[in-house]
Amino acid sequence: LCNFGIEARGQHPMNCVTYEQASSYCRWRRKRLPTESEWVRAAKPLGYAKPWGNQAPSCEFAVMYEAEGKGCGEQHTAPVATRPRGRSPHGLWDLVGNVREWLIPAGHETAPEAFTPSPHDLIPVRGGAWHQGAPAQDPDNKTMLLASEADEFTGFRCVIAKQ
Repeated sequence: LCNFGIEARGQHPMNCVTYEQASSYCRWRRKRLPTESEWVRAAKPLGYAKPWGNQAPSCEFAVMYEAEGKGCGEQHTAPVATRPRGRSPHGLWDLVGNVREWLIPAGHETAPEAFTPSPHDLIPVRGGAWHQGAPAQDPDNKTMLLASEADEFTGFRCVIAKQ
């Protein structure tokens, strides 16, 4: 269920990465992981409950567990940007569904680049994943994982680091 190395999943989100792997990749791209507050602001635009508005989560908006099954019937992640109705007004895709995302914890907004957890620290992930139903597809839903954990449900996105 990990996407790395599977040719048919070249357009899927990267999953099965630890916090450090995700953070290192973002640094290599001269970017960083988003802070929790940045992610929540982006996932609840204009006062909406979800990135797309106030409609309930479904496979129309997010890659999730629904009547069709896990991953909207695919039993794994889907290519990024395949749910146009789930796109946020800011133009962001897949903030909810597909993979939940590693974030820099609250309290590190002033110097997010300096945050370096130990492998045993608990780190927030948000966004719901392809194996989770509607309750998890909520920007307010947060899970804490050990920084050293890596699973098929967790991935990341990078943001441009402020200059």
